[in-house]
Amino acid sequence: MRQIAISSPKFSHVPVEEIAPRIKHDFDVWEIVAEHLHHLPDIKDYLLKFLKGQGLELQVHAPLSDINISAFSEKVRRASVAEVVEAIQVGSELGVGCVTFHPGLMSPTSSLDPTRVHKLARDSTLEVAKAAKEFGVPVAIENMPRMKWGAFQSPLELLECIEGTEVGICFDAGHALTANLIDEYLELKARFLNVHLHDNGGGMDEHLILGQGKVPFQKILASLSGYRGNFVIECRDYDDGLESRDILRKLLA
Repeated sequence: MRQIAISSPKFSHVPVEEIAPRIKHDFDVWEIVAEHLHHLPDIKDYLLKFLKGQGLELQVHAPLSDINISAFSEKVRRASVAEVVEAIQVGSELGVGCVTFHPGLMSPTSSLDPTRVHKLARDSTLEVAKAAKEFGVPVAIENMPRMKWGAFQSPLELLECIEGTEVGICFDAGHALTANLIDEYLELKARFLNVHLHDNGGGMDEHLILGQGKVPFQKILASLSGYRGNFVIECRDYDDGLESRDILRKLLA
């Protein structure tokens, strides 16, 4: 594998009929942010027709807006898990290579009981793992950036979520930099099923073009020489993605 993919929440505001052919022209793989206009059940039929003979591979980023699989509200947690499971189920029909999902957030209330937050994330991840096994789709949990209500920034937190399951890790290099944990995450590279690449200055999650911030891409790529998954460029807009793609090609060469 080791192909270059593109992904952006901004794409989900563009009709699939417009964005899919453009991505096919410029990239090997598209990681669909599966919400808004790109809600998978709504675009499945188009994608099944479009993919025939096109050679474009798909990955999926499960819905992330209004989603919290660690929510104290059981109704919200159940609905969030259902969104991830739906992405896995429809993804299996589309033959996607991986579904990435977020482990959740804390709130002003739940931050007072982080132990319960982690238990809820673990319970939800077990449900996701069951669905992944049922539908035969690889799934990966993503490390989160440093932010006010953030959680699941550290390798230990993610490992606790996925212990005893086949769920892998989506290593987000930009997120890891904000948490100052790049080296610690690279020690877990054997569990990486997906890699997100974008840049920032170290203070916050900015999704800059590769090389505009402080993420040590050469070091990361050298460490991942045996990694067989794809490299997903997460960008703010399409032109930024093209620029990052060209930079990444040079780095990989």
